[in-house]
Amino acid sequence: MNPFELFGILMTAHLENESSIKERYQLLTKQKPEDSADLNRAYQLLLSPGQRLKCLLEQRFGQAFTLKGPVPNSLIELFSKVGEATQAADIVIAKKSKATTALAEAILAPSQLDVQNVIGVVMVSVNREWESCLQQLSKVDEGLLTENPDTLLYGATLCRKLIYLEKWRQQLQICIHALI
Repeated sequence: MNPFELFGILMTAHLENESSIKERYQLLTKQKPEDSADLNRAYQLLLSPGQRLKCLLEQRFGQAFTLKGPVPNSLIELFSKVGEATQAADIVIAKKSKATTALAEAILAPSQLDVQNVIGVVMVSVNREWESCLQQLSKVDEGLLTENPDTLLYGATLCRKLIYLEKWRQQLQICIHALI
């Protein structure tokens, strides 16, 4: 399944207008209700920058494209921060689930706030890196257009970054919600 073809849009890493994808999705589900599962998968894929780039590179480069590779160097420190923050959150969340009295909850409150603050700081760093990666999507499109031979490596690295960052954003959101 090629989600770009299914939605009738250009095969690009960078989306100019996400709302047009939503509109197209709504129109297609009304026109083809029997294809709703494929349309939903394609819609979710197109809305995820990492998955969209992965699909684009698979379509363009076939077997030459792989996601295998190390965590990009620019993310190593952030990887550690995310791990430390989520571990701290898990500890507080476990304690919170065992706190059965108002006193136990009150004793836990300062730790809970500290961890929420740490996660907030890490989330800012993750979002900053996320935005930076989103701005680089147009470079992949330019490379594909000009048939730059470095586009496959550059795109694969950017794809790994986006997929890691998307996962971390979700993990941090889950922690924040569990701590509230």
